[in-house]
Amino acid sequence: MKALIVIPTYNERGNLEPLVTQILATAPEVDLLVIDDASQDGTGELADELHARLPQLQVLHRPGKLGLGTAYLRGFAYAMENGYELVFEMDADFSRARAGWRGPGCWLALHSRWRDARLVRAAQVHQRRRQRVRAHRPGHPHS
Repeated sequence: MKALIVIPTYNERGNLEPLVTQILATAPEVDLLVIDDASQDGTGELADELHARLPQLQVLHRPGKLGLGTAYLRGFAYAMENGYELVFEMDADFSRARAGWRGPGCWLALHSRWRDARLVRAAQVHQRRRQRVRAHRPGHPHS
């Protein structure tokens, strides 16, 4: 599956390269899209340097600080325009856990800045889906 991680940046020069390195070490099959809002610390220039070395990293430069929400919307639009099947968003400030992003046999890792990582196995997703389907049948007490 073609997957994209959207990473908006504003003055994240010190975090960008370690973040990209860690993501690609964990999930080398994903593509990355850095959306920089004219960072004054050189984040956009560093992103261009990384793009020159890493073909799976793309960079969009915006003319000023336009906000996180619009950066994500632009990233999601880019994903749709370029045929991505999966799109993820990630802050560049390392506010999520740095280690253990994906465990052995895990299909997905969900993180929050306030809680420990939750590893979700494909079998767990399938089992929960089956439980939801059963719960929505006519006559079921939870319908």
